[in-house]
Amino acid sequence: MSRDTMNIVKFLIMAELMLLVLPGYFAGKTGLSITVILSTIIVSWIYIWALAMGAAYTNSRANSPINVEMFKNIVLIALLFTYLACGVEAFVTALKTKEAVPLYFHLWLTSVVVTVISLHIVSYKTDPIRLMELEAENMVKQSEKQRDLLREQEEKERQVYKLSVSQLHSQFENAMHTPDEIDHYITESENISQRFKDLYSLPTILANYTTKLMIHALGNKQYHVAQKLFDSYVDAIVLNSGLSEKSTDVASNGIILCVKLNDSTIFDRLENSILGENFKLNAISNEILLFNLACHYALTRDREKLFPAVIQARKFGKTAEQFLNDPDFELYHNDKKFLSSLNSVVKGE
Repeated sequence: MSRDTMNIVKFLIMAELMLLVLPGYFAGKTGLSITVILSTIIVSWIYIWALAMGAAYTNSRANSPINVEMFKNIVLIALLFTYLACGVEAFVTALKTKEAVPLYFHLWLTSVVVTVISLHIVSYKTDPIRLMELEAENMVKQSEKQRDLLREQEEKERQVYKLSVSQLHSQFENAMHTPDEIDHYITESENISQRFKDLYSLPTILANYTTKLMIHALGNKQYHVAQKLFDSYVDAIVLNSGLSEKSTDVASNGIILCVKLNDSTIFDRLENSILGENFKLNAISNEILLFNLACHYALTRDREKLFPAVIQARKFGKTAEQFLNDPDFELYHNDKKFLSSLNSVVKGE
């Protein structure tokens, strides 16, 4: 039974009950019978007319004869009205005689009430608007459930990340005090970078640890250790986790390593992986990196890049004395352009 049919049946029950009360009270069985007959005729005529209009609207035969389905529905309407009349008769008889209603009236009333309520509930549940509301509610619940699951997964991932970073920090501390632990640190750092990529502040943490370990190794003239750290950072960590603002510190120490080992391939690799093949000196604000770049250009006799690097390093805080006291610039102490570069910029300008 469709929702529209249920609403029609519910309406017919309520309307017929109201129509039956007055005839039943004033005219008894005769009034009830006439009302049932008239109601059945009127409803049947409306039913047949509606079917005919529907057939005409769909370009079907509008004047089709009454078929078996129509006849069955008309009979059901008549039986429904008759059933309702029986209950009304018992009610008005008790009302007029002031006697208690018979037991079957209670059964009749219960059946009618249950039927109306059932039709209303089922009709409500099949209401298109209600169905859309339910669908929307289900979608919201599913969305909230997925969001909760995502939050739970993110929280678990965050806890695993914190534990991994804590273990990495322990490896870093060990490597700072025991050079033999460098390989363990490198393995741990490469694994965590591959697993967590650029999650949270991981790229900054990895660049910071690599810088400190390289400074420590270079200070102790453990150039092979610094080489391992540099190779790991450039070949694995940058590829997995990407760069951070601290990556220029790794590049700065890579330049020192390049100078100490006299290995130009180190500079080429840091230029390609960290600085960028076509990096601009005026885009760099790290004064240590700028100073080390100037050292590299001085040693490689690259005058075209040396003087802009000196000017940029001076701009961001390096003093003329630091340049003049560094042996890498001895060849340029009498170079007018070099001296001009040292004095062309004052800190803070």
